[in-house]
Amino acid sequence: MLPKYQRKGIGSALINSTLTQIKKQGFDGCVLVGFPDFYQKLGFISADPLVYSGVEKRYFMKLLFKNDIVLSGEIKFHPAFYS
Repeated sequence: MLPKYQRKGIGSALINSTLTQIKKQGFDGCVLVGFPDFYQKLGFISADPLVYSGVEKRYFMKLLFKNDIVLSGEIKFHPAFYS
């Protein structure tokens, strides 16, 4: 995003809207690769014990919508994210 559009709440609004849609679809949470300083403000935390190969651990984050979820294993994103 261009600097003149940053710090206006646009990114947060987009993420929160997306999270609302994900919840409505019945998902239990989501994972992403992003900057911790931004995403932690939105409730994301380290994705431990999940693993995403090739990405520095601190940039791989999760947000769970339910507290009783137990996660483990390696995450693989859809091939569309790699092209």
